[in-house]
Amino acid sequence: MEPLLYNLIILKEDYKDWVEAEQDEIDLKSVFKRFSTNHIFYKWHTCISENLLWIEDAEKFWDEFMFASQKCDLRANVNQIGIVTLKNYDEQKHVVFPKIYNFGPHNLFSIGIGRDIQAERQFRRKMRKLGNNVTFYGADPVSYINDDLYSRIGTYFPLALGAQSGISSAMVMIEDGGYRPKSMIHVDILYFFKNLLNVTIHKHQDYPERKTEFMVFVKRIIEEKRFGIFGGDQYIHNRMFLFNFESKYCIRKFLNKFA
Repeated sequence: MEPLLYNLIILKEDYKDWVEAEQDEIDLKSVFKRFSTNHIFYKWHTCISENLLWIEDAEKFWDEFMFASQKCDLRANVNQIGIVTLKNYDEQKHVVFPKIYNFGPHNLFSIGIGRDIQAERQFRRKMRKLGNNVTFYGADPVSYINDDLYSRIGTYFPLALGAQSGISSAMVMIEDGGYRPKSMIHVDILYFFKNLLNVTIHKHQDYPERKTEFMVFVKRIIEEKRFGIFGGDQYIHNRMFLFNFESKYCIRKFLNKFA
């Protein structure tokens, strides 16, 4: 990578990190929130089922997802569980901080880096203020900038992750900052995850069949009644935040519930 470009990116990251630090005091208060987990999940699940499960057209489902998600987040007041928004330059990521001190280990996986680790830096800074250290792992098939950038906070893997190993198309960021479909070697994501705790997911819209896959994926999650799908957002692709309400480990670590 050109030294000047890299230095400009680092300076930009450092400046934004300094500005965002003022938000820490507000965000860290989220660890003290108390609420009825079952009530929140029931209200959210009822709302999202009513708004999405009846839709059969994948294009309509794709377009309606963000509005349904935001509507149901408000109706169920899901922010009570302590969801905190971390801002990248062109998107938002959502996290829930551990409610129990030093209940580790703490690992964060960035699947797709996109030359931007601002949210990861915010998470690291806030977690340190809570007395928690985080181990970061980042995967992106394009090593240009991403390798040097992510290596500042964690371990970088030049990989595309997918549902199964093999060669398939992926939307990747090219040198001019735009996105382009490209055939890439994918590695099964289960190599990275054994248990899904809480994670921000992006679903790209590069092909019409992907919208059908997205609809099937979201409907399955709703019908299984294990995960809450929060923070729906759309810019080029749909984004969402998933929390595992079935996992006793997740409930204890992130919501401080022992039942």
